[in-house]
Amino acid sequence: MIFGFNTEIEHRGEKFHVQTEDRGIQRPVIETLVYKGGEIVFSRKINYSSLIGKKDFKERVKEKLKNQHEKIIDEIKNGLHDELLGFDTDETQEKNKEASEEVEKKAVNEETRIREERVSRILNLIEEMPDNYFYFRYYYPFIIYSDKDQTLLIAGKIEDIKKNTPIISKKVLLEIKDKKLNALISAETKTNFYGEYRIQLFCSKEKKPHWLSIKLIDHDMSNFPVLFPIKS
Repeated sequence: MIFGFNTEIEHRGEKFHVQTEDRGIQRPVIETLVYKGGEIVFSRKINYSSLIGKKDFKERVKEKLKNQHEKIIDEIKNGLHDELLGFDTDETQEKNKEASEEVEKKAVNEETRIREERVSRILNLIEEMPDNYFYFRYYYPFIIYSDKDQTLLIAGKIEDIKKNTPIISKKVLLEIKDKKLNALISAETKTNFYGEYRIQLFCSKEKKPHWLSIKLIDHDMSNFPVLFPIKS
């Protein structure tokens, strides 16, 4: 025998002694014995003959031995061998079921709490917004970015939400921003009879565009810019 582990544990009010030993290179087996009151109530063996001759043989055997010892202790504490250890398995299953239901209940409660907090934050933000924040509908723009020649083709549409009509012949400010929302370039264009706008922009080779900011500026209603991601 090279070495081994001995641990006293308690499970469901009973004391157990867990012993794991290496039986030696002549008998390359790691054996774990579980004692209760001096009698063996559970055992497990694994063969490690495939490790013989390896450069780090001793270290790998020690690691295997330690892992098996700790694994069996965890299995006992989690009730996986209650029937072999002489415990009432129906009672164990009931306790495990109750513990599982309690964990699931806590998880559901936590998920509900997080969801309610998010909804509350969103509602608070909406209440703080001015009445005209939702006056305009900015349709998701059609954006094509050419990495080869650093050009952006942008086409979009803006509508009056309350009237459900297009915003006609109004100036639109387009700003291209990097990943950190730093401004790269900006330009103005104008909506047509259908509330549509189109523009082509040339970007710097040094910085890649990441966000498109759109704001209606030629209108009697104040409004806020809207951000859209630019996909390569």
